[in-house]
Amino acid sequence: MFLSSLDSSDYFPNNASTDFTIELPHNIFLPGKWQCALLDINFSDVIVKDLVILSDLCAASYIAEMHHSVLRTIPATSTTAMYFNLPIWFDVTRNELKRLRIYIQTRDFTTPSFLLGPVQCTLELIKLA
Repeated sequence: MFLSSLDSSDYFPNNASTDFTIELPHNIFLPGKWQCALLDINFSDVIVKDLVILSDLCAASYIAEMHHSVLRTIPATSTTAMYFNLPIWFDVTRNELKRLRIYIQTRDFTTPSFLLGPVQCTLELIKLA
């Protein structure tokens, strides 16, 4: 899935680059066991702090002494595009997908103030045998 923080603005006018919900054009049914991974992410701004990319699609994992639905952690960098050659796979917690939320926080789980422009990312879903 190719997602952008600009997607679904008709449904979710309060979407922001750090917290956006996507309404898919139709339901995706996910019978059985599925996993998801963040393959890439593109920011309009340089990342000046370590970030945590989260989604309501995946199961919670342990980070910073708490459980969060983390897709990926990203270190501060001078690049605006990150491509992950080694995806990290997480269990999908739903059997049906009509909308999903991506939200970005700093490592101390606050909203980053430096991400102002659009964010694009690619998520992949795989069915396990």
